[in-house]
Amino acid sequence: MVTESQLKKLAKTTRLEINDEEVEKYLNLMNKDLQDVAEVLKVDTEGYEGLINPYEMELQQFPDEVSDGNKSEELMKNAPQSLYNYYVVPKVIDKK
Repeated sequence: MVTESQLKKLAKTTRLEINDEEVEKYLNLMNKDLQDVAEVLKVDTEGYEGLINPYEMELQQFPDEVSDGNKSEELMKNAPQSLYNYYVVPKVIDKK
């Protein structure tokens, strides 16, 4: 169970500002969470294998290849201006 002094020390350590009106609210929230964790820890899991994913499946893996999808002509149709298969972007910063 978290005490008021522990909560204030935690708030100071984590640089959180908790005013006096909020102390009781946060104490209740933290202690409720700790009670929930304690309940979960009481569950007997002896004989059960650890579970990473509840689904019997493997992710599809793709080769790590750089590709533009061979759609450069189609993509360049959307460009207001293009040159050598690149978008032409207007200059927005002048160097002085």
